[in-house]
Amino acid sequence: MLNFGGNNAGFQRLAGSPGALSNMVPYVDAANGSVVAFSGAIAVNNLPAGVYLFQVCFDVINTAGAPLAANIISTITLTTTASLTGTIVFSIRPTDVGAQPVRLSNGAAYAVTPNATVTWTSNIAGNPVIRNDAISVYLNMNVTQNAVYSVYISSAV
Repeated sequence: MLNFGGNNAGFQRLAGSPGALSNMVPYVDAANGSVVAFSGAIAVNNLPAGVYLFQVCFDVINTAGAPLAANIISTITLTTTASLTGTIVFSIRPTDVGAQPVRLSNGAAYAVTPNATVTWTSNIAGNPVIRNDAISVYLNMNVTQNAVYSVYISSAV
């Protein structure tokens, strides 16, 4: 499991990092395998309705402002249809069929919100990673000041 944190659009930071973005200091995969899941937790006040794209990437040029299409392994799409406030949690796997539920807590127990879904797109069939791939996460739009994302890789290690 690889943990990223971030809030602004662009490459997300390694969780616990002193500040380097994941295109500058990526995680390095230690064996051949595949990306098998993605999860997120976002604490937010009034997240606008929108389409938020989380792109799991490999071998992005360290000074890139955005990944090239050829560097995107998978795209996770969080779609919100209304403003959301509270803590949003979601997870998705490439084997999930169709849009998956998103849960929200805002002063009460977590419950599925009708105002958000998450989907998975495999940009590269099988979502493969190869030993020594430099793994990063790119986000297309700002979400919040407090968020963490996890990329799950199954490998031969």
